[in-house]
Amino acid sequence: MKIFAPAILFTFFLNPVLADADLERSNLAKLVQEIDFLLTRVDEIKQDAASSQRIAFHYDTLKVDLSKIRSGINDHISQSLKAGRIIKPLTGQYHDHP
Repeated sequence: MKIFAPAILFTFFLNPVLADADLERSNLAKLVQEIDFLLTRVDEIKQDAASSQRIAFHYDTLKVDLSKIRSGINDHISQSLKAGRIIKPLTGQYHDHP
């Protein structure tokens, strides 16, 4: 019986971990959907933006950064993260100062 006790305990404690992982993936998938919505909103806002503003907002840069974030989340969800991969930094510059 001593041999089976660790296996039973492992199975007992593994189930909540798997449930937590599924919940995390589900929540991250919802976040990806929200980022997709944001990307479409950025396009809409860009079309409505006045082109004569003194300080222009860089909508394309924002879209690139949102796409990078979405890609990173999708990589985590699919568990395709590779050790040693290069992660490109976010630009973060969304406007010009005169």
